[in-house]
Amino acid sequence: MRKLVASEWLSLDGVYDADTMPQWYTPYDSPERQSWIKQGILAADAFLLGRVTYEMLMSYWPKVTDRGNKEIPTFRGQRGAFE
Repeated sequence: MRKLVASEWLSLDGVYDADTMPQWYTPYDSPERQSWIKQGILAADAFLLGRVTYEMLMSYWPKVTDRGNKEIPTFRGQRGAFE
């Protein structure tokens, strides 16, 4: 059985909203933070994304040229079923 690791970006006051990311995420971005996020992504065997997150990122992934020689399966939740 594999370990399930949940990684969420959440502000200290509980904000979890992509529409307001410039207010709570962008001001605290740094090369160190980007490196930490990248390490987590490269360590994953697969991703399970909610529909909104999947749709937000689906235009990004085809443009990535350096995936660290690793293909990572992505699963999208869809009202009780997986595609």
